[in-house]
Amino acid sequence: MGHGNSKSGECSRTSSSSSPSSRVARLRQKLHDRRHRKRDGKQTTHSKLLHSDDFAGIALVNLISAEMKLKDKWLACISFGEQTFRTAISDHTSKPAWNSEKKLLLERNGPHIARISVFETNRVSKNNVVGYCEIDLFEFLTRDSDSDCEVFDLLDPSSPDLVVGSIAVSCSVEDPVETEKGFARRILAIVDYNEDGMLSFSEFSDLINAFGNQLASNKKEELI
Repeated sequence: MGHGNSKSGECSRTSSSSSPSSRVARLRQKLHDRRHRKRDGKQTTHSKLLHSDDFAGIALVNLISAEMKLKDKWLACISFGEQTFRTAISDHTSKPAWNSEKKLLLERNGPHIARISVFETNRVSKNNVVGYCEIDLFEFLTRDSDSDCEVFDLLDPSSPDLVVGSIAVSCSVEDPVETEKGFARRILAIVDYNEDGMLSFSEFSDLINAFGNQLASNKKEELI
């Protein structure tokens, strides 16, 4: 799965001897199982995956922590497609902990390789990249494991055969229902001019007019 080997411990080990069809089957089964557990009140975490025929959703990637070979102040960046996100800067340590979650849009025909870079940042070598790894998020999400977490080797960018540390990463998929709710909240907030958390009729009318849907406009008139 990308560069670097995953290690056993608190996080799981990757199994790479599976075909794309078997990965999709596991993906579909995991989503089915987790949804049933959630309905039974036994599962409150995010769903593991998406519809196998139309793979799209929000991947929740958490840069948890790292173990480096020297003490410094550290930050991590994750690049995915044209997007790059960074963590906060850690304390002066050899074991930085960020627990920084980023949301990445996954699509069937879109990017699926995430590159994580770890930088040392101090007065002498500010934001100097020390190690990196690359992770195939599709493989991460469809691997044969119940754990969302793995530990990856960080490779020296000037000598890829040299391991300079390791980083713990978790990845899951946001529940599609939560994705829809979040999108709706962002849309509604645009016309919530007084920011009171509710839409007046005039604010609601502006929202309907912005979409230009005649049927919706007719329904709006029925509310008057």
